[in-house]
Amino acid sequence: MREKYPPETISLADTYDYIMRKEDIDKIFGYSVKMCWGWDEQKISPPLGYGNGLMVWPYRSSIHFMQDQCLRTDKKSVPNLGKLFDEYHHNITSKLLWWKDLVAPRAKLRARMWEGFEIYVGLNKKLRKMPNHTDGMILIGDAAGLESTELCDGVPAAWYSAEIAAQVAIEAIKANDVSKAFLKKYDDKVKAHSIIQWSIKGRNRYNLRIAQQEHDIKKLKKYIHQGWGLGSLTHFTTPFMKLLLAYVKEDPTIITKWIKMYFRYYQNWLHESYDYVKKKVIKVTASKRVRKKERKFLSTLRFIDLIMKSMLRIRRVLKIIIIPLSNSLNTLMRKSLPIIEPINSAIIKLLNPISNKLSNKMIKFVDKANPSIFYVY
Repeated sequence: MREKYPPETISLADTYDYIMRKEDIDKIFGYSVKMCWGWDEQKISPPLGYGNGLMVWPYRSSIHFMQDQCLRTDKKSVPNLGKLFDEYHHNITSKLLWWKDLVAPRAKLRARMWEGFEIYVGLNKKLRKMPNHTDGMILIGDAAGLESTELCDGVPAAWYSAEIAAQVAIEAIKANDVSKAFLKKYDDKVKAHSIIQWSIKGRNRYNLRIAQQEHDIKKLKKYIHQGWGLGSLTHFTTPFMKLLLAYVKEDPTIITKWIKMYFRYYQNWLHESYDYVKKKVIKVTASKRVRKKERKFLSTLRFIDLIMKSMLRIRRVLKIIIIPLSNSLNTLMRKSLPIIEPINSAIIKLLNPISNKLSNKMIKFVDKANPSIFYVY
């Protein structure tokens, strides 16, 4: 059905699983984003642009140190990645003072894991055109080559393609037709999906290899800014708004449902109360103060719902102004970003003293709130 991916589009991930106290993780990793970088020849991590590079993921009581690299970088030979990964890991954990002094004394290695996945498939037109369906079969996510070239994350496209696949599969079963011709609806919808198509064609992470090879700091900053800084708004805003408007048009209350789902997930995380383990009972406080905050929270959500429903009632405005405007948002962001960025920096500095206080207040509210207010019915 599909050809094998060439080695330069397959990445091997090497993940170290460290046990660490939650208190230490919160203190070292909380409220911060830390970045380290070096030229490829320093070998502190896999070469940029040939995979994700290096990432450290903090969890409740463990951290994942993950490094990955494409199986082939020069179109000739497959390097000894096992040996290279050992060298990268040794260099960064022994020479980076932040890791050596703060993390290493508090972390204990529990496991080392390996995983292979496709990467940059969407940048190759030939690979992008490979079939994702046939008689009685639909491929989703990474299996369909939908891994995000910009985020190097397969989850969002897996969600969206699974949703589309489910819709088409239901139609096919009802029509008693699971032929390749009928299932082409899936391929058409995937190609029309703004976020999927944006995510599989972004080149900023890939282009990091060019900046590294040329030792060009200016290009390096440009690709990082375009990929993960405010510059991403110049290519992400239009597909995001088009998808958001499609969801809102179908269900005006979808935004408040997402908000509730997020708060419910966070509350479950705080109390370690999940469906796949023996669920802990979250104690409901009788505090009048908490009840008052709950009423404010629900009132805010009702107000958001009212605004969204009002927008849909004015369908003419939605059709004539908002939808066409969404198609031009990338261009608008490119022109206005030089003005927006300094304003954004000033606002961040202004809010920084109170942001932690607001975050702590939100955490306390979620911790004590009645779980029922976060349910989506």
